[in-house]
Amino acid sequence: MPPDESKIRTLPMWLAVGFAARCARLVQPYFRVGYPKAPKNVLGDLERAITIAERFAAQGAGDPGYTADADGDHAVDIAGYVQRWAIDRTVGNYSDSAAGAAYAAGAAADIVEACSWANADLVYANATRAIRGALQCPEVATQIHNELGLLLARIGREPLSATAPFPAQWLSKSVS
Repeated sequence: MPPDESKIRTLPMWLAVGFAARCARLVQPYFRVGYPKAPKNVLGDLERAITIAERFAAQGAGDPGYTADADGDHAVDIAGYVQRWAIDRTVGNYSDSAAGAAYAAGAAADIVEACSWANADLVYANATRAIRGALQCPEVATQIHNELGLLLARIGREPLSATAPFPAQWLSKSVS
């Protein structure tokens, strides 16, 4: 059963952000498989959204001044564009994995925007969306469930402060 937001809220915020970004990263290859003709700018936007979320989680802080990336694209625009692009191409050719990847990446971009606004409620809501989107990919769903279980158990043994950065070493293996 996919986790609901109340379960994700038991994680410190930056751990939730880091795990959501990890989930988006795990399903990123399935976006490429599901949408092989995706323009490079869509793939670049997807990569940029995940990378920024990973960076915020690793530093344990968003960037209050962050409103746009170097190209002037707002994170929300990235999320909306990636999701709309994928949804437009999913009609009649639905792929759980590709659609889940698009949803997870879009939610990762929304996390970036929520971090810039310092809005914890939106951060947790979007982290939950990213994780649930990634769980639509059967190829990695078991790994995601297992890693979430590891994180929840570890938090029980080794509590982190609400502002602690994401300890990526807590997870079983890294994403290449």
